[in-house]
Amino acid sequence: MSEDRFQTVFRKAANYVAHNYVHTLIIDLSGLTSLGDYEMEEVIKLQSILSLLRAEMQLSGVTPEMAMQAVNVQDYRRTNIQSATSVKEILTRLLTCDH
Repeated sequence: MSEDRFQTVFRKAANYVAHNYVHTLIIDLSGLTSLGDYEMEEVIKLQSILSLLRAEMQLSGVTPEMAMQAVNVQDYRRTNIQSATSVKEILTRLLTCDH
C-alpha cells in the first residue's frame, strides 16, 4: 500500500472513530502479503491516535511473517495491539468478553 493510501485510510478511520463513538476498530490485513517497517510504524501511529480517542484497534489476518516483522519495529513493543487470524475470531472474543 502506498504512503498516500495509508494516510488517506488512517485519516478517514480516525475521523470515523471520533465522530461515531466507535469502541473497537478492526483492521483486516489479510489482503497484504507483507507488512514492512513503514507500514507497521503507520499502524502504531493509528493505534496511538485511536487510544487518544478512547478506542482500541485489533488486527486480523496477521501472518507469522508479519508478526516477525512487527517485533523488529521498536515502537511495537510498547503497544497493546491485539491480533487474531480472522475477523471472526476477534468478533467472537469481543462478543464473549465482559464489558
